[in-house]
Amino acid sequence: MVDPLFRKPCRISITIPDQPYQLLVERSLREGRSLFNLAALLLEQSVQQSQEAAHQQAADQQAADQRVAVSAGRLSRGA
Repeated sequence: MVDPLFRKPCRISITIPDQPYQLLVERSLREGRSLFNLAALLLEQSVQQSQEAAHQQAADQQAADQRVAVSAGRLSRGA
């Protein structure tokens, strides 16, 4: 299922330093993509990875909180 945030294309303009720009140009030529297509793909992948990492971090924190709560319950019962 496609995330609703990625359904409707929107146009943005960014300014980047020359070295990353040159690397993007070289990669786009190697891959046979337009520079703009490559930049959009990389940006979308980065946003998705950030979202996944945030969700994983939240799940990890919830699991850690549950372990602490269980441990605290055992300590209060003298187990």
